[in-house]
Amino acid sequence: MAFIDTFYQLERLAYLIQRKATGSPTELAAKLEVSPRTVHNLLEQLRNWGAEIAYCRERCSYYYVQPINLCFSVIQPAEDARKITGGRKNISSFLLDAEFLRWGGASLYC
Repeated sequence: MAFIDTFYQLERLAYLIQRKATGSPTELAAKLEVSPRTVHNLLEQLRNWGAEIAYCRERCSYYYVQPINLCFSVIQPAEDARKITGGRKNISSFLLDAEFLRWGGASLYC
């Protein structure tokens, strides 16, 4: 899977969780067009970034325990453009070095 695909899946997942419209894990996997294991990995990635995510059996949806505002963007300083030569491995390792910051108490920018 390409890095950009994962990025867009995380963005879509965050949106669905925000709206409390994920459905069951199986339904969520179908919405994102991925396997249930990939859904688990994507949820874990959001949790690693500081999002507190729980599952409501009544609503059959994931939700944020604490309100959070996620903003997904890739920011690359011009001087670093030459460091990325291409390929998923190179781009992923570059972005893993990026800082993911909390801003304004309830916001997570990545």
